[in-house]
Amino acid sequence: MQNDTITLPHGYTAEIAFDEYPENPFTSWDCQPPIAVLNWERYRARLENYDGHALDLETLLDLIPAEKWQSREGKREIRDALPFELADLWAEMIETRSFRGAIENLVSDLSPSGWGEWVEYFDAMQNLAAVAGIPCHLMQSNGHSQDESALVFVAALPAWVAETGTEPEHQNAACDSAAGLWGAWAWGDVYGVARILSPDGEEVEGGDCWGFYGFNHEASGLLDHCRDVVRCHRREMAKERAEAHAAACRDIFTLPAFA
Repeated sequence: MQNDTITLPHGYTAEIAFDEYPENPFTSWDCQPPIAVLNWERYRARLENYDGHALDLETLLDLIPAEKWQSREGKREIRDALPFELADLWAEMIETRSFRGAIENLVSDLSPSGWGEWVEYFDAMQNLAAVAGIPCHLMQSNGHSQDESALVFVAALPAWVAETGTEPEHQNAACDSAAGLWGAWAWGDVYGVARILSPDGEEVEGGDCWGFYGFNHEASGLLDHCRDVVRCHRREMAKERAEAHAAACRDIFTLPAFA
């Protein structure tokens, strides 16, 4: 574990290190939004959801308002959001005699294999979320090696919004933040404060703290932690100096008088 030293106010320093055993925030923490991740490792794909939140095309289809399925304009939006040829849709409609049934059958038969097909699938999820009016964020997250890539899609599904009470104006930001959080966890960009040293080189009690996600130490809260520790330590030192000064003064006043 290689440490890096950063300079703090008032002559303090902090030793920063990689957190080698970070928690998966999507299984260990509460209130993270639903996320779908397509991991692509050594030419193999693996689609994952976390913490019981199913997020895929079928989930999003169920969240499209009924009026969209009934109106001509709404049907066009749904059709344009999905990667189907019009001929395939017509053939399925002839068999099912239902626009919705045809769409649902085509979606359930989708089985992406290569990276390009998965990109198309994730693009379709983003498109359907827009049709359903659901805030979301889609990104490609890359690791530190050439063969480490993932597609990450986060959506503020209504059940999650109801559970967390997240206000509409904060939902897009929550999705964006969750996607970045996944990348930090997946690629090992998680840090901790190994120790904080005072100006005289002594280790400050309570300085070590782990689990800061992301290389931006300001945004992750790591620097806030360091500054709080420095502030508390300086307050303690000032208190100790004041008490020592008061004790010294008492000793002076109690010295015996000599004739």
